[in-house]
Amino acid sequence: MIDATNNEAELTEKLLSFLTDDEKASSPVADLIEHINIRLDEIDDGTEENVVRVFLSVGDRMVHLDDSPPFGVSADSKIVFLLLDLVDDIDTEDRADVLTSAIVDGDSPAVAMELTLYLAHQHGDYGEEPDPEEERLLTRDEVNEMKEATAQKIQEYADDDRLLSIPKTWRILKNWSDFDGSDAPNRYARSKTDSRDEFLDFLAGFLLSSALRTSGSFGVTERFYVDPRWLDPYLDIEDARERIEGYDLYDLDDSQRMTVEKYREGWSYLDDGQDPSSAETWHFSERPEEE
Repeated sequence: MIDATNNEAELTEKLLSFLTDDEKASSPVADLIEHINIRLDEIDDGTEENVVRVFLSVGDRMVHLDDSPPFGVSADSKIVFLLLDLVDDIDTEDRADVLTSAIVDGDSPAVAMELTLYLAHQHGDYGEEPDPEEERLLTRDEVNEMKEATAQKIQEYADDDRLLSIPKTWRILKNWSDFDGSDAPNRYARSKTDSRDEFLDFLAGFLLSSALRTSGSFGVTERFYVDPRWLDPYLDIEDARERIEGYDLYDLDDSQRMTVEKYREGWSYLDDGQDPSSAETWHFSERPEEE
């Protein structure tokens, strides 16, 4: 994999081959990213930009296949750490152009958003303690350029009706309005929840998946989970609950049925005083009885 970093197309092909090869894909995606990160010092000088562009192209697909345990470091976080190490090796005056063009040309708005948030944290945004100025990878203006580029990519996905395919849709919606200062997420939500099918498609975009590999076993337990509170402020939560609880499961297809069941279970956890936003709750807590 490392020997392909000087060729963007070849590296992309190798990563996609790994992601679509059933035998190779049995290895955790996060482990692959960690392997590349460990060998970063073997990358030829001047090829960092290639790797940045590739991961901002295929990164979201890797996040979709992430099987990190609920208490482990997720694939998107490992990709961000990898990108930060790469950006640190790019000439200061070139970093912003490399990142913004990679975001605009790429297909990974979720990874772009997480990377942008981290770089904003370096300036003390979102309640974080600011890093010393000399340790910040981008200037404030350059971070704002990244926010604009990421918002542009998210809007592109919304216009193409692909937004709900992005990993962790709820985080995308949460940060979209902050990045471009608009009410686009709310308008998007309102446009997608009139009919039952659109409403359930929208809700399904908030489902997350967590896989747990049991110690001493080759088996993997995967659970989808959701915190109904993530719907706020896009929908009235009580109205959403009333709609969800009013559906007859026999009238729904398999995907819709799972969405309804997960939301009902999420509300049951809330009623029971538990935290449905944590994958550990769904893996390890006793399931509350639905009323």
